[in-house]
Amino acid sequence: MKIKSGYARAGVESASKVRNSSPHTSQTKGTVLCPYCVSGFEFRLMVAHVDGRYICDRCGHTAYPGNTKYNCRCTKCLESAVA
Repeated sequence: MKIKSGYARAGVESASKVRNSSPHTSQTKGTVLCPYCVSGFEFRLMVAHVDGRYICDRCGHTAYPGNTKYNCRCTKCLESAVA
């Protein structure tokens, strides 16, 4: 019995540490706007994808907040990289 309660206590402590140190909690609550597409007088909202990326449902532009090495490969980004 003491072993089970010790494991339960350790599991609760480690689970609370994981929840508090998760970097994705603030990123998933924010909104990401497409820099190319406009809806009315504002930029269009991008759709959150399961893997953490945001995708514009109109032009296909992708963004990955928090990953500085990520490069979008949509046609507009590739055109601006060449020019």
